[in-house]
Amino acid sequence: MKTGSIARYLLGTFLLSYVMWGFVFLAQEMDWFQYGTPISVVLVTIGANSPAISAYFAFKKQNEDFTLKKYMLDAFMIKQKPIYYALVILFIAIFFGIPAVMGGVAGQLEPFSGGTEATTPMPIWLTVIAIPFFFFLGGSEELGWRHFLQPMLKRKMRFIPTTVVTACIWYVWHLPLFLITGTSQNSSDLLSFAIYIIGAAFATATIHYISKSAWLCILFHCATNALQGSWPLTDDYIIKTITSVLLIALSLAVVFLNDRRLPSTD
Repeated sequence: MKTGSIARYLLGTFLLSYVMWGFVFLAQEMDWFQYGTPISVVLVTIGANSPAISAYFAFKKQNEDFTLKKYMLDAFMIKQKPIYYALVILFIAIFFGIPAVMGGVAGQLEPFSGGTEATTPMPIWLTVIAIPFFFFLGGSEELGWRHFLQPMLKRKMRFIPTTVVTACIWYVWHLPLFLITGTSQNSSDLLSFAIYIIGAAFATATIHYISKSAWLCILFHCATNALQGSWPLTDDYIIKTITSVLLIALSLAVVFLNDRRLPSTD
């Protein structure tokens, strides 16, 4: 495992995002501007895309012939086996289905983007249409976390510890967003988000493990972010824990069956 490559990747990712988000937080504290204004959206979005930006330069350092075109083809290579798409849909179904059955879907959306009042959930057709727009609001992260970092870590560690380490890094990276009033993280809490992170990390890690597809990870991330506009999930610890446990159980079962079929996936 090239620890130098990982260290440079993480340094670039955290430095860019923490500087962008730190400035937005400072601006709120100094009453320069609030989250939801154009400049704040630009700065937060740049920070949100830091995993993808840093990953591009990390890939470029490993291979001088690596191009932005190749990077974008990896991100949007939609031609995948139907079974892989079925797995993504199954993970999404668990992600929202368990809370829906257990009463973990809220009747109102929390006031994001500096709003002051909760609003009713959006129609499902609208959030489905919005899924592609979440590439820059979460989806692109997968080019860093799952497409670069996780495979690099997997050269030294097995699937479970690699996924847990990636999840912890992913969690810590999000922490400044909890300080910015108006973000979705600010309306949640650290424990609830941690439970969500571990389940989502195993789901996306499994998708990439068996398909080697950045696109499918991006699709899962975009879909789960966008669809919460129609099915906003509550911060019920028990429901989120059950959901994450089921996501992890399915992930481990899929990885086990995949390894039985193909002894080596490296």
